Amino acid sequence: MIENEKVLRGVMTLLILGELLEKPLHGYALQNRVSEKLGTAIPPGTVYVLLGSLQKKGYVDILERKIVNGRKTTVYVITENGKIFLIDHEEPLAIVRGVLDNLLDRIRKLGSLPGMDN
Repeated sequence: MIENEKVLRGVMTLLILGELLEKPLHGYALQNRVSEKLGTAIPPGTVYVLLGSLQKKGYVDILERKIVNGRKTTVYVITENGKIFLIDHEEPLAIVRGVLDNLLDRIRKLGSLPGMDN
């Protein structure tokens, strides 16, 4: 796997768990929310692969399976282990946020230099 794909997969994993903190959701809703947060469509099935991995690790569980409009729907819920996983990532995420904020400030200043297109 290419390195940036690993990073994106990690970000999507955290986004999925974060969305499930709010309420249980089915895969299609998670796919839409993650795509919206990333500002781009993600390949179909990506969220389902990540959900399978999260379920194997004990971070999500299946709340219910039902048929909606003739389609099988699986609703996922975050587990206590999933919540602990997110808590364990709070500090590293805060560090990354600080680094990115600093970098973005520098880039913005660069764009405001005379002779630079804004």
